[in-house]
Amino acid sequence: MSASSPLRAPIVTPRIIIGLLVGLNLLVAFAPVRAKNPMLGWHQLLIDLLPVDWVQAISVRVLHIGLQLLWLLVLIPSGITLAAVPFKLRDPSFQLKLAYQMGLFVALVFSIQMMRAGR
Repeated sequence: MSASSPLRAPIVTPRIIIGLLVGLNLLVAFAPVRAKNPMLGWHQLLIDLLPVDWVQAISVRVLHIGLQLLWLLVLIPSGITLAAVPFKLRDPSFQLKLAYQMGLFVALVFSIQMMRAGR
């Protein structure tokens, strides 16, 4: 080992924390069931863009919950991970997995704030 590049042990997040983040995001995904949720307008815009036969086969409530799940578990965390890629390019020891986990937390906080704003 050289003095200029010390080896760092990778940070490991306990599985219970990751499970709680995913579980809470799953629970919060049922927020579009409320009528005053501000995300309903965006969901309706996306539903209008979907092929008509998909919308007819699935109830609107299930579509809203599915879109909220996609938003909370895929799009927000992936966007934050994508924004962290330059850090990975600069520092090879940077863990993109931690950026995705931070994205799960940001999605949870964002959705809780949206529910508060809808009241």
